[in-house]
Amino acid sequence: MIKVRNLIKDKSVKFLSPNASVYDAANIMSENKISCIIVEENDQLVGIFTDRDLKNRVIVKQLDYKNTKLSKVMTKSVETIGMEDDVEDCLISMSNQSCHHLPVVQENKVVAVLSKHRVMNWILNNITFERNALMQYICGYSKQN
Repeated sequence: MIKVRNLIKDKSVKFLSPNASVYDAANIMSENKISCIIVEENDQLVGIFTDRDLKNRVIVKQLDYKNTKLSKVMTKSVETIGMEDDVEDCLISMSNQSCHHLPVVQENKVVAVLSKHRVMNWILNNITFERNALMQYICGYSKQN
């Protein structure tokens, strides 16, 4: 089984406090081309604010994004996964929780965030690699794509 640590390329996670505004979060997300912010208080994970939260909990409800605190609109129940957990567990957890982002923790600290897109691409690339290796072994040639 492949471990989560093998999928982690970028450990630059963006953090904000629950008292930060939605505007602050959206600004950081836009500047960094990311789709979520980890919300921490006293160095402890208390939530996650995603592009889905922005759409469903702020825009649709016509909240004032400059004065609305993340604590009011963040996802509070956050599933996490460890660096030594299996990659397949990421997808299972994301499917069970119906989420697109999974914080990766090491020694009780968030060190990265995996997206469903990243996990699915990794799985697809591995399936393609394995298929090509089997085709080479069985038929003596390699199928491209």
